[in-house]
Amino acid sequence: MGRRKTSQRQLAAPGLRLAVALLFAASGIAALVDQVVWTRWMALALGASSYATVVVLATFMAGLGVGSLIAGWIGDRRPERDLLLFAAAEALVGLWSLLSIPLVGRWLPGWAAALAGAGGLPGGLRGLLAAACLLLPTLAMGATLPLLARWAVDAGGLPGSDVGRLYTLNTLGAAAGALLAAFLLIDALGLSGSVALAGAIDLAVAAGALLLARRVGPAISPHAPAAPPVALEPLPRLAFPLTALAFCISGIVGLGLEVVAHRILAVLAGSSAYAFATMLAAFLVGIALGSAATGRLADRTPIPGRWVAVCLAALSLGLGLARRSFDSGFYRSAGRELARLVGLGSWAWGGELAGSFLALLPASLALGCVVPLVARIAAARQERLARRFALAYALNTLGAVAGALIAGLWAIPRLGSAGTLTLLAALAALAALAAAFATVPAPWRRNTVLGVAAVCALGLAASWRTDPVRHGLLGRFAPEQVLTFAEGPVQTIAVIEEDNPQQLGFRRLVTNQTSLTGTHLYARRYMRLLGHLPVLYARTPRRALVICLGTGMTAAAVASHPEVERIDIAEISPGVVDALPLFAEVNHDVLADRRTRLWVEDGRHLMLSGRQRWDLITLEPPPPRDSGVVALYTRDFYRLGLDRLTPGGVFAQWIPLHSQSGEEVAMLIRAFLDAFDHVLGFLPVERELLLLGSATPLTVDPEVIDQRLAPPAVQASLGEVGLADSASLLATAWLDRTSLEAIAGQAPTVTDDRPRVEYFARYGRRPPLPDVDGWIDRPPAPESLLAATPPAGWTGRLETARQTLGQMLHGAWAAEKGERARAEALLLAALDRRPADPYLQWMAGVSDAHLERLRARTERQPKNVAAWRLYALRLGDRGRLAAAFEAYKTALEINPNDPETLLGFGNFLMGRGRRPDLGTRVLRHLLEVAPGHPAAPAIRRLLDQQMAPKG
Repeated sequence: MGRRKTSQRQLAAPGLRLAVALLFAASGIAALVDQVVWTRWMALALGASSYATVVVLATFMAGLGVGSLIAGWIGDRRPERDLLLFAAAEALVGLWSLLSIPLVGRWLPGWAAALAGAGGLPGGLRGLLAAACLLLPTLAMGATLPLLARWAVDAGGLPGSDVGRLYTLNTLGAAAGALLAAFLLIDALGLSGSVALAGAIDLAVAAGALLLARRVGPAISPHAPAAPPVALEPLPRLAFPLTALAFCISGIVGLGLEVVAHRILAVLAGSSAYAFATMLAAFLVGIALGSAATGRLADRTPIPGRWVAVCLAALSLGLGLARRSFDSGFYRSAGRELARLVGLGSWAWGGELAGSFLALLPASLALGCVVPLVARIAAARQERLARRFALAYALNTLGAVAGALIAGLWAIPRLGSAGTLTLLAALAALAALAAAFATVPAPWRRNTVLGVAAVCALGLAASWRTDPVRHGLLGRFAPEQVLTFAEGPVQTIAVIEEDNPQQLGFRRLVTNQTSLTGTHLYARRYMRLLGHLPVLYARTPRRALVICLGTGMTAAAVASHPEVERIDIAEISPGVVDALPLFAEVNHDVLADRRTRLWVEDGRHLMLSGRQRWDLITLEPPPPRDSGVVALYTRDFYRLGLDRLTPGGVFAQWIPLHSQSGEEVAMLIRAFLDAFDHVLGFLPVERELLLLGSATPLTVDPEVIDQRLAPPAVQASLGEVGLADSASLLATAWLDRTSLEAIAGQAPTVTDDRPRVEYFARYGRRPPLPDVDGWIDRPPAPESLLAATPPAGWTGRLETARQTLGQMLHGAWAAEKGERARAEALLLAALDRRPADPYLQWMAGVSDAHLERLRARTERQPKNVAAWRLYALRLGDRGRLAAAFEAYKTALEINPNDPETLLGFGNFLMGRGRRPDLGTRVLRHLLEVAPGHPAAPAIRRLLDQQMAPKG
């Protein structure tokens, strides 16, 4: 029996249209995965600067819009082929996804490098390359919805319900794609594997659509809906153009809100890929629910324009509610509760997903609600449904591009996130009022306008005096601590003045939620080494590249060496550059140095596109868990760096040990080892690993290194952190290649295609610190560090410096574990070895600045026993024994029976003070006044030993 073709109308209800909608949902999953991967590859080739990102986004969205227009024109001319054309579009996207693996993932960076000039690719070339790689698939993606919208109505569907269902399921698929890409696919399959899977999904969708099209055959009555909707009231002549314009404004507001929400969540939840994925998924789910909610309404209202106005007013209200939710903390508290109720409470990102969903729900619902209403108005002339809906959809897409540009590049840097939300709310309100005036028939116009105005006013009231980014970032600081606060095109930046008894006064650079760096001595020690070490190890350190400017300390360290003739500095964030004068104390106004040249550009792109070579490259990027930053930690990046070094050149990298799990640290080290034949690891402080890599052996001539350390600026820079001589400096070299290989073990490497440490869910959101105690047990042999015989006594000085540094590091690690007594003993033992070391003095809290602060406190509070006791203790630790004795006496004059002062004074006299007879009397007095003191048993044992006969 032959197969009988069935008309679209016969199969329309309920199976066919639902089957096609489900295929469209799968298409949404694949499209979002494609977008995530292609955007990532574009950033690797064209740069991750705000300008490059905008070029890629504009190209992507423009392709969608143009594809929509083309599909609308074709769909109305040959409506019987719409399902076949949809299958062809999906097949094209699927094939391009597979082709993009070599084309975009492998070959595009080489093309970009070949076309680039010294400072990177010009904007026009970036746009052309982006268009060459993205235009064809995005044209096909943009064509799918108009084609299916026309097909669904021709197949007996209703313009509101069926187009709304298509949009709903496709958007839900996109939300699923965002979560799958971030939480599963890229970690498990890598970028190439993820986009290959997306291509396979698109090809399966194409095959399914082709199969359905073959079963259905041509439509019998393409212009006659099976169940005509409620008749429309007569529409004003400009109803559709103005509705399309309102849809365009909703695109501006929607993408603008997405940009602002991303900026807000970067401050509230961090800058990880997971924070963005959960926000995007929550946003898309809200849009999908909105589209589902108004599908039936759109078919049953005679005045859809009135509901368009209401939805736009609700969008304005939703923006105010989102602003209030993020600012008030409702986002966190309600998000945690919703996550618990739906079974996501134990998931590390469940609260963010649920909180983002609730905060963005009113606005995203309103955005989704508009789509079926626009489809209903477009269907007023069904013979032109595809092109009318395609025009509206293209304008919406164009608006989305404009919204991203306006919000990201103009509004946020000038108005801040709060001001940008106000601007977007005003746009939505104006669009709502315009829609009410232009599309609502006269009898209903007045009440509609009044209702819309009231709803918009509620949105303004809800957002009054709220600023979630400012309050989220600065809420934990006093106003006088904030030296600057700026929301730029790349990130939100603040410089904070802090003060505490250990670190003393210092300034901190904060971006989004991350404290990037500070000016306390801990940061100065390792950041300066990032500049000095590659200069000292490079064969001829004349040309330097510094990636990531930060406070400017590393660049200033490089500039302190007079033999360096040129310093290129790459910093992606204009806000960091603007904040640099606030750190002039530590960067010595390095940008004014005639040898420096600043590039406000992605440092990797500068390396890729530049034809120049450098003698040394050094960088200290943000931690690799921040979204996109892992591009500066991959094996591919290091191999690019090796290719850009001159013979004998040196590459320096920072590996954070305070924000990664042990497994992640091993992978980061493995990536570096895979790129460089010769590697050396430095641990100047307890939680910052510095790696040097080169194609030639990393050894130094003692005479050469002494010459390079001799300039006064170099001595001042390193002397402040206790590393002014070559022995102290090389004592920080704890790890040779053998030791680093043992640490890395069998860990997989980090590559551009497998950016494992960025997708860190399996390792925990806040992992335990890696145990590094054993790293310094077997330091390299002294002779392996040197290219020539050292001067007499140098090896002994190196060994002393190593022992001192080892005690300091073990003491710091003991303090992390809560072993306070052991930590203090080790630190003081290190200080005894090198009492003049300024960094050890700072670590022990006995530097001149610490002691002066304690002395000033005793002057302000002359009767405060605790103040005098602490001052005496620190004086004793510093070795100022006479001053310590007098301070203890002063404390006892204030209160002769204070147990803690008696204990401290007694211990001092029995030890450093070397007056055991007086110490014995002091401790006996302590037992008299406080016989139940916790230290009493130990004191009695000590006194018994003192009384025991000698010999």
